[in-house]
Amino acid sequence: MAPARKYLPLDRYLEALPPEEQGVRLTFEQLEQLIGHALPPSAGLSYFWSGSSVARWNWEWSGFKARLDHRGRAVEFTRRAPAREASAVS
Repeated sequence: MAPARKYLPLDRYLEALPPEEQGVRLTFEQLEQLIGHALPPSAGLSYFWSGSSVARWNWEWSGFKARLDHRGRAVEFTRRAPAREASAVS
């Protein structure tokens, strides 16, 4: 599944991180500035970032997993094998 275009700026941001940078933490405000619109209400739920969500495919496609920081209203993105590489191997 290709990523949704709504989150394309986030994909590009994550893909542009240097390979030695293993992760990045972005606040909801930073994410909204990056993508150019408000996050959906479901972004306040862990499931949106790590569960079965269409949006989740975006950061997985770019090679990251995401974890919600409820208190900080932020998301931690950590490197993993990109979904497009994993699907090519299968």
